Amino acid sequence: RNAAAGAVVLSTRKPGDALEGRTTVSFAEDDSYSGFTSVSTPLSDTAGLLLSADWQRTDGQYRITAPTPSSAGKYMDRYEGLNVNGRLMFEAGESASVDLKAKYGKVD
Repeated sequence: RNAAAGAVVLSTRKPGDALEGRTTVSFAEDDSYSGFTSVSTPLSDTAGLLLSADWQRTDGQYRITAPTPSSAGKYMDRYEGLNVNGRLMFEAGESASVDLKAKYGKVD
């Protein structure tokens, strides 16, 4: 609020009131692939769970043109990453709520 240079507010998705899921898969040039999936479900009238995962892999865009035979033709910006997220929300009484988040990420 009242940010002199402006502000960006990001809000993550909360567990929904009904079972729902979504999945996205993408393919592109340079052997690039990515995928995202999530599932959200209520656990009770006062609790909900959201699980999501995403994966991305690419050979890269920049090929090494060095005269060294061992590296010539290889890509210098190859990437592979995996992220798994979980969010548990529940009411802990009439005036309190709990929002637990867990994240795991791996990059090769």
